[in-house]
Amino acid sequence: MTDEIDRLNDQHKILSKVFDGRLIFPPIVEPKKILDCGYGSASWAVEVAEEYPDCEVNEALPIWLKILSHCR
Repeated sequence: MTDEIDRLNDQHKILSKVFDGRLIFPPIVEPKKILDCGYGSASWAVEVAEEYPDCEVNEALPIWLKILSHCR
């Protein structure tokens, strides 16, 4: 499982570089609620929650609830 999480995190880093750090593609200025349906390592959801602290980010992995209060 750890190898898969590492792979997903590496994939996220590569895609972040490819897209110049852009996390959201629709023309949304201040998102209010976001649902991450990727079921990966949650690295994208964590970055979005950090970049948009007023946005409620919902992720499938409950461990992140303990890390970011507005990441559900």
